[in-house]
Amino acid sequence: MKKQFGEAGPPLGRPGLQIFPEIFKYIECKVGRFILLVFLLLILCIWLVVRIASASRSNLLIHFLPVGQGDSELIVLPGGATVLIDGGPPTLDAVRALDAALPSGVRSIDIVVMTHPQLDHFGGLIDVAKRYKIGAFVSNGLSSDQASFRELKKALEDRRVQQITFGAGDSIRYASNTLIALAPSLNPESVKNQNDAVLVFELLAKNTKALFMSDATSDVEDMVEKTAGRVDVLKISHHGSKFSSSETFLKTTLPKFAFIEVGKNSYGHPTPQVLTRLGEIGARVFRTDRDGFITVRSDGTMLSVLK
Repeated sequence: MKKQFGEAGPPLGRPGLQIFPEIFKYIECKVGRFILLVFLLLILCIWLVVRIASASRSNLLIHFLPVGQGDSELIVLPGGATVLIDGGPPTLDAVRALDAALPSGVRSIDIVVMTHPQLDHFGGLIDVAKRYKIGAFVSNGLSSDQASFRELKKALEDRRVQQITFGAGDSIRYASNTLIALAPSLNPESVKNQNDAVLVFELLAKNTKALFMSDATSDVEDMVEKTAGRVDVLKISHHGSKFSSSETFLKTTLPKFAFIEVGKNSYGHPTPQVLTRLGEIGARVFRTDRDGFITVRSDGTMLSVLK
C-alpha cells in the first residue's frame, strides 16, 4: 500500500536512536567541544527567538501613543495586521511612536482610520502618510477647509491610497478579529457638531472587548452603550471632557481599564468629574500625559497593561 501523508511509519528501532549521538561525536572530533557548544547555543538562541516571535504574533496589542493633546492608537491584531486610529496633532510624535511600536524596518500600516477631521486627530497622519505605506484609509466622509487637511488628502492621493467611508455597521475583519463601527448612525453632513459624527469602533478579539470613543459626545454615548455593553478596555472620549463619559455610560460599559489620551491643555482635561466617575466604577485609569507610551496586551486569557 502506498504510504499517505500523515500516516505513521514503522518504528525506527535501536539503530535509528543511535544516529544523533554518533553525529555529535563525529562533529566533536572534527571541530572541538568548545565550537560544538557554541554551535548548539546558537541553535538554541535561534529556536527561542522564533518561539518568542511566534508567541508575540499571537497576542493582541493595543498601543496608546503619546502625541500630546490629541488621540492616536495603534492596534496590532493577532497575526500581525495593523490598524492606526487617528494620528494626533501635526507633530512628529505619532511617527516616532510608530517607529517604537512597530518591528524594526516595518514601514507599512494595513489600515489608517481618521475618526473625524479635527486637527488634533488627523494632523499627525500627514507625516504618517508620507513615511508609511498605507493599505486603506477609513474616515466618516467629512472634510475640512484647513490647509493641513488638504495636505493630508494630497499625500494620500499621491500614494494612491484607497479611501473608504465608514458608518455604523461597517466593519474590518481579520481572521477571528472584528473592528466594527458603532457610530455615526446619522449622515455626518447633517450634524452641526463634528463630535456628534465621530467614528466609534468596538474591537472584538481573543476574548477581549475594547471601545474607542474618539471625541464622542454624551448623545453618541447614549446610542453606543446600548450596543456595546460591558467592555474590558475603554478609550475615554474627548481627552476626559466633562461633556462625555457620563455616569450612565460608564456604569453600562464598566471598563476594567480606562485610557485618557491627553497633553498640556487649557481645557482642564481630564476633568475632575470624569476622574471621579471612573473611580466610582473601579476602573484602572491610565493617562498618556503621565504614563507616556502605554500598551495593552492580551493572549486570549490574560489582559495586562505595560508602560
